[in-house]
Amino acid sequence: MFIKVTGLILLLVIAGIPLFMHLDSLPFRLWDESRLASNAYEMNRNGNLIVTYYDGRPDMWNTKPPLVIWMQLFFIKLLGFNELAVRLPSAIAGLLTCMVLLFFSQKFFKTYLIGAFACIVLVTTNGYVDIHAIRTGDYDGPLALFTTVLGLSAFMYAESENKQWLYPLFAGIAMSVLTKSIQPLLFMPGIVLYFFLRKKLKLLFTKPFIIGCFFAAAIAGAYYILREVLNEGYLLAVWNNELGGRYFNGLEENDAGPLYYISRMSGYLFPYWIWLLPISIVTGILSGNEKIKNLTVFNFIVTSTYFIFITVSKTKLYWYSVPLFPLFSLHIAMLLYQVYTFPKRINFFNRYPFAAIIVVSVIFIYPYQKILRKVYHPQEYSWDNMYPISQLLQNAFHNKMSMNNTVIAYKDYDQHFKVYTDALHDRGEIINYKQPEKLSAGDTVIASEKEVYQLIESRYKVDILKDDREIKIYVIK
Repeated sequence: MFIKVTGLILLLVIAGIPLFMHLDSLPFRLWDESRLASNAYEMNRNGNLIVTYYDGRPDMWNTKPPLVIWMQLFFIKLLGFNELAVRLPSAIAGLLTCMVLLFFSQKFFKTYLIGAFACIVLVTTNGYVDIHAIRTGDYDGPLALFTTVLGLSAFMYAESENKQWLYPLFAGIAMSVLTKSIQPLLFMPGIVLYFFLRKKLKLLFTKPFIIGCFFAAAIAGAYYILREVLNEGYLLAVWNNELGGRYFNGLEENDAGPLYYISRMSGYLFPYWIWLLPISIVTGILSGNEKIKNLTVFNFIVTSTYFIFITVSKTKLYWYSVPLFPLFSLHIAMLLYQVYTFPKRINFFNRYPFAAIIVVSVIFIYPYQKILRKVYHPQEYSWDNMYPISQLLQNAFHNKMSMNNTVIAYKDYDQHFKVYTDALHDRGEIINYKQPEKLSAGDTVIASEKEVYQLIESRYKVDILKDDREIKIYVIK
């Protein structure tokens, strides 16, 4: 027992390092993180837990329920407002997801090994240990936790017919809807289809199941009704932003072709493991182990239907795929488990116990060291030219420099600046925004866009205080 507990703790430490290491290094990101950070900052300031605010007004652009913002608010109260407080809910959700996989593995397979393999696959998944997932203060890390809980609870309910699994199932539904609105419900058609194929549809019409549906709907629906009462027009904004508007139109130019998610997964999001995914599905379906076979069929149906929904949707964003990764990790883990147990049947690992360690190390060491390198030195990608000013603001926010009485001249969307400038303003540092055409003599101006450089240098006489590849600081003469 001591060895098993020690092994689980060690595994969670290994899994937790990529989740938490240098979590607060990068400045707040576009798009959702900086918006949520502003929402949480204003909620902490005005005390309104129901209506989220941005720039002093009810936020009608980010219309999702505020469960993640409430989590961020908790850590802001505990740690103060900073990057770590905003990002901890996502990182903790990643660790809890690993624990859910371990618990499920022991409960269903009577071994932690499949869950352990799934944890390591998950934390070596590039698109999971990344911005807009569990490394930033976005919706998608917590969403993946709750959809994993609801999916695996539904599977256990189908297999055991034990109504105790309805409690985590409906808790997962309610929490995931309060996290990201309609998106988690895209898993439900696949779950219903699995019950149909297993000839267990009757389980979806039992009294406990119907009561659970009512309570989950009531908990989630209560927020929407209360928000509409306090913030008239909210439900219309939800429809335009999240439901019909987002599904039938490519909002904010985020539309792409039908191969978008496959291309992103093979190229960046799931590069080490995607090639094993088809093999794991085929071997799982053909497995003589009935439990592996049933879970493979369930996973395949649920992930495929969800994948079809996000592919058909006109609005395509790579982080919509994040809830798939825990279930994909289980696919890979079952394949690795079958490979691991095959030589065990012929007494190979019993005769050569270090061979098991070597095999596991060979499989995981390369993707794990790659992910460690990524989180140990978090850095801006070459295409992210939006953050040089954010880095200055982050330094000012952490008292490493002063930006008092400076002007930011920036023509693009500046949401990622605002969360810092609001916090600095409340501390007494005044940072103004001006269009580059409206600068005044004596302004100390910070710019990072080529077109702004050209406009300033052609229109004004200036002294250049700083000039590098990413940023220029001028004094307007």
